[in-house]
Amino acid sequence: MPTVTKRAKTPLPTRRRNTLPARRHGRLKPGRTWESWEKLRVGGQSELAALKPGEIGVLHTKTGTFRIVREDDFQTLYGQARDAERLSGGFSLMVTAARAVSKHRDDTTVNTLVETLTFIGDMPALPVRKRFAPLQPQTLVADDSDDEIELDASVIRRAIAKAEQP
Repeated sequence: MPTVTKRAKTPLPTRRRNTLPARRHGRLKPGRTWESWEKLRVGGQSELAALKPGEIGVLHTKTGTFRIVREDDFQTLYGQARDAERLSGGFSLMVTAARAVSKHRDDTTVNTLVETLTFIGDMPALPVRKRFAPLQPQTLVADDSDDEIELDASVIRRAIAKAEQP
């Protein structure tokens, strides 16, 4: 019977790669449906609050059908769409480099392909924002001392008529 000797395993050198951030990969699923704008309006905020994270609400109106998503879900979808757009540019670069290697097998062209593949593999994912800070009105200090506001309709009509005269 042959003897088996065990070799000491040496770890392979690893490069620290940028990994995708932990994202919620759960699929979006259908949520509430409103058959008219009026049903959504009458229900008010409680209707929208019933829409859970990961659900898409559907609003049917005379002008069309609209999808309603929570802010977190929108930001995730938007971030993923931006990643897909950015990666498609990288993939077209990779295809161009691969075509160049198929036509010209010199060291420079092969190195370009290798660098392109490494570049795409190391591309960090774009950050996904959970939500934006709510917009706050700016505090404006206006000097109204020289402004005259006229609310009397008869005075306004006379001023308009006077302005229209030649």
